[in-house]
Amino acid sequence: MHNGEWHGRHGGGFGQGRHAHGFGIRRGEFRFLVLLTLKEGPRHGYSLIQEISKFYHHPVSPGIVYPTLQELLEERLLELQEMDGKKVYSITREGNAFLNENREISERLEKEMEISERIDEFDFMKNMEEIENAIIENEKYLSSEKLKKIEDAIKEVKSKVLSIMFESQNS
Repeated sequence: MHNGEWHGRHGGGFGQGRHAHGFGIRRGEFRFLVLLTLKEGPRHGYSLIQEISKFYHHPVSPGIVYPTLQELLEERLLELQEMDGKKVYSITREGNAFLNENREISERLEKEMEISERIDEFDFMKNMEEIENAIIENEKYLSSEKLKKIEDAIKEVKSKVLSIMFESQNS
């Protein structure tokens, strides 16, 4: 495992495009997302892919999910059952113990999952994501002067938003 490497934020095989909303995930931590998702209840592979994709706000590749499931099965952190003709994965007692042993990582990812779910409640968050994606995708075409103007505009918006958030109720 290469726990020092960040993936997801700029692609890294976890989905198409970069990881939305700035949630970076270190290599090796994807397995925690799988376990945490299955902690909520048993799922078949496609359902698991859909649920994890909600966290990323981008499709997650089966090419990362199924090898991770196989690895977790081999480590006995998951078990596989056949239900209605589908393979259904569920977390084992060992899987729950693994999450408890790695509580710091598990709790951080659980918080990020909760935040990710709440982000969809605010339309303006999608606008911020679109701006972020546009900048990253077009960075090589932007002069340092344009990047400085963008930075200044974002700082101005940030200042206005914080001012609105913390203004007194009497205003």
